Amino acid sequence: MTTVSLPTSDGGFFDLSERTKLRIAGSDRVRFLNGQITNDVRKATESTAIEACVLNAKGKLNAHLFLSAAPDC
Repeated sequence: MTTVSLPTSDGGFFDLSERTKLRIAGSDRVRFLNGQITNDVRKATESTAIEACVLNAKGKLNAHLFLSAAPDC
């Protein structure tokens, strides 16, 4: 088990490198993602990630994720 210190007022980072990373590109990416996740994609920036979930057709949890905008998007 990995021990993680809680962030201080200066902020902090957590190593989530074991999580999968996907890049979604294209002119329709915002509309597509807004239809797939439970948060508003437009709130994500390069410096601020949003937390969201992917639900199935019955509303059950399929995935939990953090989403941020890439610098070139």
